[in-house]
Amino acid sequence: MKILYIGTGAQAIGYNSETAVELIINILGTEMEKLGEDVGIIDIKDDTMNRNNKLKYHFIDMPGFLEKTKPKPGSFFHVLKKLIFSIKSVLLIYNLNKKEKIDIIHIQNQYPGFFIMLFLKRFMKKSRFVYTSHTPFWSFDKKDFKKYYFKTYLDRICMKLADKAIAIGYSQKNGLVKHGKIDENKIIVIQNGVNLDKFYPGKSRMKKEEKLVVLSVARISNVKNQLMIIKTVPEIIKKRNIKFVFIGQLEEEDYVIKLKDFIKENKIEKYVEILGVKNEDLAEYYRLADIFVSASNAEGFPLTVLEAMASGCVLILSDIEPHKEILEDKGIVFFKKDNEKDFIEKLSKIIKDKSLREKLGKKSLESARKNYSWKGVALENKKLYVE
Repeated sequence: MKILYIGTGAQAIGYNSETAVELIINILGTEMEKLGEDVGIIDIKDDTMNRNNKLKYHFIDMPGFLEKTKPKPGSFFHVLKKLIFSIKSVLLIYNLNKKEKIDIIHIQNQYPGFFIMLFLKRFMKKSRFVYTSHTPFWSFDKKDFKKYYFKTYLDRICMKLADKAIAIGYSQKNGLVKHGKIDENKIIVIQNGVNLDKFYPGKSRMKKEEKLVVLSVARISNVKNQLMIIKTVPEIIKKRNIKFVFIGQLEEEDYVIKLKDFIKENKIEKYVEILGVKNEDLAEYYRLADIFVSASNAEGFPLTVLEAMASGCVLILSDIEPHKEILEDKGIVFFKKDNEKDFIEKLSKIIKDKSLREKLGKKSLESARKNYSWKGVALENKKLYVE
């Protein structure tokens, strides 16, 4: 089978990609190649990227002023970069298919998905188009969903244009059917996996102070709700020796300023650290951490939760539906969304009880190893392609 994966146009694909979708495409392509498939990837050029040389890359040139930039998501240059990539991808795929028929074209971003399927499906009748949605807002109820209607518009169109659609979570599929009016028979759920060779328990090479470390990994944005966690820090540190570390793309400048202002005003600088994306060090931070927390209001099916599980962390998560797809009996503690009091109670209990931490961390690790390997994800994708 000849399979072609399409990049996002925003950032390059490889082992050191800094964002989730690019990492997923790299891992899925690698696992599919191990299964004996002929795998190609359309991507932007980036000489700093550590790539899998067994995959066939087809690079798209960007204008000089965009070539090495990583524009802020949602900005003019971010959208422009994706548009240029999408239009050039249409021409490249058309020419590649004339040389050798492509069986499966798998797209995981709205911009290239819209252009590629709109213009190529009529000419490539022997190829099949698969679209995976990573948009997190489908799990919202009707009231909150309306706020993100425009952001989900292209996602909805891509789902309708595709021959088959993949949702990365069951709550996401329910939202696509309910809000997006997508035929439920068209959507298959294939959850994300975790790289077990990279994320595992052990001693971190990061220097650990004499404190428990609470880690949160997500893009720094209002939707991920880091502010709720930070607001609880003054109460939690009163009688506890603890450090909070937040790692993620600094996506919303105003929101980052709000976080830093609160930290400064409450004089908790030595207890809270906010870092940009540290992909090369990420596994070491998971191994450094004792507890992983997420107060997120929206997810598809979060890679970071799986990475924390595979690293043996104790997990405390907001009780949104995508988080609850990973069941509580697998070692996860849930707190009521946006409820600071409930979060403090749950975190405090775990901080005080070392044996409970060890028990929950062991359960998380067992669940990650048993249920979320990328090989399993690849086999599910291959089954879909064959069908």
